[in-house]
Amino acid sequence: MKKMMTTITVVLCATILRGNDVERLEELERICAFVPCDDLTFPEVVPTPADIISKYHVTTNQVAIDLKTIATKYTSAESDERKRDARSQAISYLATYGSTNDLVFLSTIITSRNDFAQSDAIGASIGILKHSPELIDFVRGIVTNADFYNVHMRGTICVRLRKMCRNGHGMYINDPVQEARIAAFFIEQAGINTDLVITIDRRACELNPWYRHSQQRRDNLARLRPPGLTGRPKEIYDAAQRDAVQED
Repeated sequence: MKKMMTTITVVLCATILRGNDVERLEELERICAFVPCDDLTFPEVVPTPADIISKYHVTTNQVAIDLKTIATKYTSAESDERKRDARSQAISYLATYGSTNDLVFLSTIITSRNDFAQSDAIGASIGILKHSPELIDFVRGIVTNADFYNVHMRGTICVRLRKMCRNGHGMYINDPVQEARIAAFFIEQAGINTDLVITIDRRACELNPWYRHSQQRRDNLARLRPPGLTGRPKEIYDAAQRDAVQED
């Protein structure tokens, strides 16, 4: 009888644990699908996975596992907007709650051209690597791959890297060593990137003040100038080249 009671207790405990897991995952998915109220006068607390850690007393690693569970619950072909939002946000949250162990998982999404969460996976990977020397190789592999990644996505990465070096911005990393790597990356790309010339030129100047009026910049802009520019693109490129020859 005693043995039977022990067995029943174990089964009940296992059932409770599974129930808690289901409850936790459902609540986390609701957090991922949360849409803030448009009424800015309405006081609202935006839930985050940190609430799950506090409420269920789980580790950050467990939350990362749960986020990946939600991300894989729906496919890249999902059409329901709420489910798409939950998947995208779950992937984005890995930037905060994930680790380098999650980069392989994210890479399968990053290399899927038709996955609606591709940019979210890229952002999450950048968040995980924000203090790592491996960040530069990661972003280089995307920024220089015009055959696979569109110009908007690659340009957005450049803007994000700049924000990581901007004191006072929400993305600021406050890491002088990493900021130096990012600054050097833009100088490198300013001499070779052929379709993000102005985007990269601006960031190279912002992060490397010496570059703005340098002969190196003038040579780069002259060599990489696209043929047949007209209209607004021509005006922008002409302005960059004029700026390069001016003295403060």
